[in-house]
Amino acid sequence: MRSYTRWAALAALPLLFAALAACGSPSGGGPSGAENAADCPVQPPNGQPYSVKLAYNPTLLSALPISIALEKGYFTQEGVTPEVTELPGSANEMFPQLARGGLDLLAGGLGAPLFNARHQGFDVKIIMAYGANKEGYLSTVSIVATPEAAARLQADPSALKDLRLEQLAEGSSASLLMQNLIQQSGLGGQVQAKSSVAAPPDLVTLFRRGGVDVAAQVEPAATLMREQGLAVVYKTGEQISPDQQGGLMVASEQFLKDNPCAAVAFARGLQKAAEDLRAGNGQWTPELSNIAVKYWKVPADLLPKLGATPYASPDGRVDTTGLSQAQDVYAKQGLVTVPIDVNELVDGSIVDAIGTGGGQK
Repeated sequence: MRSYTRWAALAALPLLFAALAACGSPSGGGPSGAENAADCPVQPPNGQPYSVKLAYNPTLLSALPISIALEKGYFTQEGVTPEVTELPGSANEMFPQLARGGLDLLAGGLGAPLFNARHQGFDVKIIMAYGANKEGYLSTVSIVATPEAAARLQADPSALKDLRLEQLAEGSSASLLMQNLIQQSGLGGQVQAKSSVAAPPDLVTLFRRGGVDVAAQVEPAATLMREQGLAVVYKTGEQISPDQQGGLMVASEQFLKDNPCAAVAFARGLQKAAEDLRAGNGQWTPELSNIAVKYWKVPADLLPKLGATPYASPDGRVDTTGLSQAQDVYAKQGLVTVPIDVNELVDGSIVDAIGTGGGQK
């Protein structure tokens, strides 16, 4: 039980500490050796490693490829020395830090702040996708419900309008999944989901107190709730939003301009980790289990209960159609006030350079 408590405490820590940890770090990056990503050498020139400042939340399931790359030294193999800031919560508060150069890369999800950051003048670009919903793999966000509510919804999906809904933080990937469920139930504009709590452990408490019927919840909290008899999984992220990308690597434009080869080398290391994850075909191998336990800070006996591993994108390409659809959902909620051209948010040159066969879809 202590391991569960440690995970919950970590997820609930204020984002302020992450911002403070990242402030004041020196500008990273060795000599690029090239004017653009397409001309990058396989290894850094003169053997001088690239220094890359990365911020990510290792307790998020979608971030498993990053943890694999760190644990197995894939970034080091590609000539990258990562300076890692571990975020205790969402990456959304870190976009100003990224744009100012306090960070080079930020691992995040498909949230409204990503679109707003670009509109507000923060020079950030999505360079790579490393996670997505896929059949046969673990969805990092699912819709959970009390057993009674799930039974009602199975009999009549429109019963959603009579139930109490929660979606974690507004503008988060969890809220996006809930809004997609509402739309698919034919109840758009008729049902409101609350954001009474933002942290997954607090949502568990809300279920325990009987204060909610249906909610969007992240893993592994959703599985913990199922194991405790608090809720069942009504629909997975893959069932509601198939192929939607949930893990995105965002870079500062200045970093891409000054050190394109550092970004390419980092992407190569991350792609190696994604290949390792896919090689397991959704199964928790001993190696993947050990890495997950170390970085997620969850007990080993929880992993088989998850059922499968998360999915890792095979080529790193960013799905701009999915970005546009997500932005539309957030805009209807008033969370994105001025929609942007999502193509301007994506830089496909990095995945082009690592030879994966594509930039944007």
